[in-house]
Amino acid sequence: MEEDTYTIEAIQWLTQASEQEWLLFVCSSNYDFNPDVTKWMATNEKCTRSVALALYWRLEPQYYCQFSVVEDTPEWAREIYTVVKTIEQLYLSRQYAEGEIEFDPKNDPAPIGDPALPGYDWTEEANTNTCIPEVMFNTVPGRQVDVVGLTDDWVEGLPPHIAQIVFPEG
Repeated sequence: MEEDTYTIEAIQWLTQASEQEWLLFVCSSNYDFNPDVTKWMATNEKCTRSVALALYWRLEPQYYCQFSVVEDTPEWAREIYTVVKTIEQLYLSRQYAEGEIEFDPKNDPAPIGDPALPGYDWTEEANTNTCIPEVMFNTVPGRQVDVVGLTDDWVEGLPPHIAQIVFPEG
Protein backbone atom coordinates (compact mmCIF):
# COMPACT_ATOMS: atom_id res chain seq x y z
CA MET A 1 0.00 0.00 0.00
CA GLU A 2 1.34 3.40 -0.90
CA GLU A 3 1.03 6.28 1.52
CA ASP A 4 -0.70 8.31 -1.21
CA THR A 5 -3.55 5.77 -1.33
CA TYR A 6 -3.99 6.11 2.43
CA THR A 7 -4.00 9.92 2.22
CA ILE A 8 -6.48 10.03 -0.67
CA GLU A 9 -8.90 7.51 0.84
CA ALA A 10 -8.67 8.94 4.37
CA ILE A 11 -9.32 12.51 3.24
CA GLN A 12 -12.12 11.45 0.93
CA TRP A 13 -13.78 9.56 3.80
CA LEU A 14 -13.20 12.36 6.34
CA THR A 15 -14.89 14.95 4.10
CA GLN A 16 -18.13 13.01 4.64
CA ALA A 17 -17.43 11.75 8.18
CA SER A 18 -19.16 12.95 11.34
CA GLU A 19 -17.47 14.72 14.22
CA GLN A 20 -17.51 11.44 16.15
CA GLU A 21 -15.77 9.66 13.26
CA TRP A 22 -13.16 12.42 13.15
CA LEU A 23 -12.46 11.86 16.84
CA LEU A 24 -12.33 8.10 16.33
CA PHE A 25 -9.84 8.63 13.49
CA VAL A 26 -7.66 10.80 15.72
CA CYS A 27 -7.86 8.31 18.59
CA SER A 28 -6.93 5.27 16.50
CA SER A 29 -4.47 6.69 13.98
CA ASN A 30 -0.71 6.49 13.55
CA TYR A 31 0.63 10.01 13.03
CA ASP A 32 3.98 8.91 11.68
CA PHE A 33 2.08 7.21 8.89
CA ASN A 34 -0.25 10.06 7.91
CA PRO A 35 1.34 13.53 8.20
CA ASP A 36 -0.57 14.80 5.16
CA VAL A 37 -3.92 13.78 6.65
CA THR A 38 -2.91 15.31 9.99
CA LYS A 39 -2.07 18.64 8.33
CA TRP A 40 -5.29 18.58 6.33
CA MET A 41 -7.40 17.89 9.42
CA ALA A 42 -5.76 20.63 11.50
CA THR A 43 -6.72 23.29 8.97
CA ASN A 44 -10.05 21.93 7.76
CA GLU A 45 -13.25 23.84 8.54
CA LYS A 46 -14.92 20.60 9.72
CA CYS A 47 -12.36 20.21 12.51
CA THR A 48 -14.05 20.94 15.84
CA ARG A 49 -12.45 22.13 19.07
CA SER A 50 -12.56 18.66 20.64
CA VAL A 51 -11.01 16.99 17.59
CA ALA A 52 -8.32 19.67 17.35
CA LEU A 53 -7.51 19.30 21.05
CA ALA A 54 -7.33 15.49 20.78
CA LEU A 55 -5.07 15.77 17.74
CA TYR A 56 -2.90 18.36 19.49
CA TRP A 57 -2.22 16.19 22.54
CA ARG A 58 -1.57 13.08 20.49
CA LEU A 59 1.16 14.99 18.66
CA GLU A 60 2.89 15.44 22.07
CA PRO A 61 3.29 19.21 22.00
CA GLN A 62 5.54 19.27 25.09
CA TYR A 63 8.35 17.82 22.96
CA TYR A 64 8.24 20.85 20.66
CA CYS A 65 8.55 23.37 23.50
CA GLN A 66 12.33 23.04 23.31
CA PHE A 67 12.36 24.64 19.85
CA SER A 68 11.75 28.36 19.30
CA VAL A 69 11.31 28.15 15.55
CA VAL A 70 10.78 25.39 13.01
CA GLU A 71 14.37 25.74 11.77
CA ASP A 72 15.63 24.63 15.22
CA THR A 73 13.51 21.47 15.01
CA PRO A 74 15.11 18.25 13.70
CA GLU A 75 14.27 17.68 10.05
CA TRP A 76 12.12 14.60 10.82
CA ALA A 77 9.94 16.59 13.26
CA ARG A 78 9.34 19.78 11.27
CA GLU A 79 6.00 18.79 9.74
CA ILE A 80 4.51 17.93 13.11
CA TYR A 81 6.05 21.00 14.77
CA THR A 82 4.24 23.11 12.16
CA VAL A 83 0.95 21.26 12.77
CA VAL A 84 1.26 21.72 16.55
CA LYS A 85 1.85 25.46 16.15
CA THR A 86 -0.99 25.73 13.63
CA ILE A 87 -3.41 24.03 15.99
CA GLU A 88 -2.33 26.33 18.83
CA GLN A 89 -2.85 29.42 16.69
CA LEU A 90 -6.25 28.35 15.37
CA TYR A 91 -7.42 27.13 18.79
CA LEU A 92 -6.38 30.33 20.58
CA SER A 93 -8.08 32.48 17.95
CA ARG A 94 -11.25 30.34 18.28
CA GLN A 95 -11.13 29.30 14.62
CA TYR A 96 -12.30 25.76 15.32
CA ALA A 97 -16.01 25.04 15.22
CA GLU A 98 -17.91 24.17 18.34
CA GLY A 99 -18.98 20.56 18.30
CA GLU A 100 -21.03 18.13 20.32
CA ILE A 101 -18.26 15.78 21.47
CA GLU A 102 -16.19 16.03 24.65
CA PHE A 103 -12.45 15.77 24.83
CA ASP A 104 -10.56 15.97 28.11
CA PRO A 105 -6.78 15.86 27.74
CA LYS A 106 -6.57 14.66 31.36
CA ASN A 107 -8.89 11.71 30.66
CA ASP A 108 -8.50 10.51 27.07
CA PRO A 109 -11.40 8.30 25.93
CA ALA A 110 -9.05 5.98 24.03
CA PRO A 111 -6.75 3.39 25.56
CA ILE A 112 -3.10 4.32 25.25
CA GLY A 113 -0.78 1.37 25.64
CA ASP A 114 -3.38 -0.93 27.24
CA PRO A 115 -6.71 -1.62 25.51
CA ALA A 116 -8.39 -2.15 28.87
CA LEU A 117 -7.34 1.23 30.27
CA PRO A 118 -8.76 4.37 28.68
CA GLY A 119 -8.27 7.55 30.67
CA TYR A 120 -4.71 8.54 29.81
CA ASP A 121 -3.64 11.97 31.10
CA TRP A 122 -1.75 13.72 28.29
CA THR A 123 -1.05 16.75 30.48
CA GLU A 124 0.81 14.83 33.19
CA GLU A 125 4.16 15.18 31.44
CA ALA A 126 3.47 18.71 30.22
CA ASN A 127 3.29 21.00 33.20
CA THR A 128 1.73 24.43 32.79
CA ASN A 129 5.14 26.16 32.83
CA THR A 130 5.89 24.90 29.33
CA CYS A 131 5.15 26.72 26.10
CA ILE A 132 1.76 25.02 25.90
CA PRO A 133 -1.01 27.62 26.22
CA GLU A 134 -3.06 27.17 29.38
CA VAL A 135 -6.35 26.81 27.47
CA MET A 136 -5.01 23.63 25.84
CA PHE A 137 -5.21 21.91 29.25
CA ASN A 138 -8.97 22.49 29.52
CA THR A 139 -11.74 20.04 28.69
CA VAL A 140 -13.96 20.73 25.71
CA PRO A 141 -17.39 19.85 27.10
CA GLY A 142 -19.85 17.67 25.25
CA ARG A 143 -21.08 14.13 24.76
CA GLN A 144 -18.62 11.40 25.69
CA VAL A 145 -17.70 8.84 23.03
CA ASP A 146 -16.91 5.16 23.62
CA VAL A 147 -13.74 5.02 21.55
CA VAL A 148 -12.81 1.54 22.78
CA GLY A 149 -16.06 -0.09 21.70
CA LEU A 150 -16.29 1.71 18.39
CA THR A 151 -12.80 1.24 16.95
CA ASP A 152 -12.13 -2.45 17.61
CA ASP A 153 -12.07 -3.32 13.91
CA TRP A 154 -10.57 -0.06 12.62
CA VAL A 155 -7.11 -0.06 11.01
CA GLU A 156 -4.78 2.96 11.16
CA GLY A 157 -7.68 5.28 11.98
CA LEU A 158 -9.94 3.96 9.23
CA PRO A 159 -13.25 2.12 9.54
CA PRO A 160 -13.33 -1.37 8.00
CA HIS A 161 -14.97 -0.41 4.68
CA ILE A 162 -12.23 2.15 3.97
CA ALA A 163 -9.42 0.03 5.44
CA GLN A 164 -10.30 -2.75 2.97
CA ILE A 165 -9.62 -0.35 0.09
CA VAL A 166 -6.33 0.91 1.54
CA PHE A 167 -5.11 -2.43 2.88
CA PRO A 168 -6.62 -5.00 0.46
CA GLU A 169 -4.30 -7.81 1.56
CA GLY A 170 -5.87 -7.86 5.00
